[in-house]
Amino acid sequence: MVYGEVLPVAAEKARLRRKFNGQWRALAPDNLAAGARQAMSHLARRPFWRQARTVMAYFALPGELPTALLIRCARLAQKRVALPRTVDGGLEARAAGGFGSLVRGSYGIWEPHPDLTSPVAVEDLDLIIVPSLAFDERGVRLGRGGGHYDRFLQQVDRRRTVVAGWTLAAFVVPQLPREPHDQRVDWLITETGAIQIPPAPP
Repeated sequence: MVYGEVLPVAAEKARLRRKFNGQWRALAPDNLAAGARQAMSHLARRPFWRQARTVMAYFALPGELPTALLIRCARLAQKRVALPRTVDGGLEARAAGGFGSLVRGSYGIWEPHPDLTSPVAVEDLDLIIVPSLAFDERGVRLGRGGGHYDRFLQQVDRRRTVVAGWTLAAFVVPQLPREPHDQRVDWLITETGAIQIPPAPP
C-alpha cells in the first residue's frame, strides 16, 4: 500500500530533522564562522566557481553555516548574485540588491522584495548553492520539509548548472531516506573540502 510505503519515510525524515536541527543549534557561532571561511576557501578553488557568472545563494539562518562571506566573495569576483524568494509554494530566483531590498520570508529568512528586485531566469543560473540540515554521500539532501528547493531544482538543466550543498562535514552521512521527488546535489562544499558526487546509476 502507498501509505505503508510513504509514512515510514516521512516519519524517519521528521526524526532526523529534529536530530540535526538540534545539533546545528548546539554549535557556537565562532565555529560556524570558521567553518564557512574554510568552506569558502575550498569553493573558491573549484573551476565551476571561477567560471560561474551568475550564482544563486541564500541568507543562512542562525544555527546554519553562514553564507554572508560566500555572497561577498561572489560580488567581489564580479558575479551576479541571485537569492531565492518563496512564491506559490516554491521558489523563484531574484537579483540580489542591497540590504534595503530584502524582507523576511519563510522561516524568517531574508529574501528579495518583489517590488525592489528583478527576477533571474533559471537558465541563467550557473551555480546554485543550496541549504540543508544534512546531506548524504549520494548527494541526497534533508531539507526542512517544505519541498521548495526540490520543486525549484526540477526546473534546472543539470547539464549546465552546478548544484552544490553548503554544509559542515559532520552533517554529511552515509545515507539519508530518499523519496522520488528528492533532488540530489552535484557537489558538497564543507570545511574539509569540495566533494564531487558521482552520477546516479541509471
